Amino acid sequence: MTLGNQLQKIRQRKGMTQELVAHQLFITRQTVSRWENDSVLPPLAALTDLSTLYDVPLSELLGENKTHMNKKINPFALLGSVVFNFFTFLTLGLTLLTVWLSSWLIAAAFILSPVMLLTVVLLGIQHLAILQTLLCILFFAIGLSIVKPLKNISNLLYGFARNYIRYNINNVFYTTEITQG
Repeated sequence: MTLGNQLQKIRQRKGMTQELVAHQLFITRQTVSRWENDSVLPPLAALTDLSTLYDVPLSELLGENKTHMNKKINPFALLGSVVFNFFTFLTLGLTLLTVWLSSWLIAAAFILSPVMLLTVVLLGIQHLAILQTLLCILFFAIGLSIVKPLKNISNLLYGFARNYIRYNINNVFYTTEITQG
């Protein structure tokens, strides 16, 4: 049985679709399909993630007689990955980072607005006004309400970035052979 057949058999046994697996690993469904059709061998990191996702040992994914993968560096993939990721980070990465950081700063400012108002009043810079107090309470409530969604977005971005970097590193390597025991 080929590696692709083994991956497909285990996925189906676990009742998962290719789309669900792709979503869990932050890859495309087509990538999962290529692995299962033996068009492309998955990187070792992907096999480790599949092993965890399917809750089976790595040896079961590889089959009992497939024990070793020899890997070599593909210099063109390395160069392409470095150049592509450099330009991607300069455009998309910096934009996302700026929006993400700005969102957290706005949430923090909203949450700290009552403290800022209290400081201004205690220092005698301004008198306490009802409208400003109500706005501070409103901003405080808005700030608290957006912390959880921002945390979820942060976790999602972290997971995506971690897997993206790991798969990029592993795509620089290619399998030359699978020795049988």
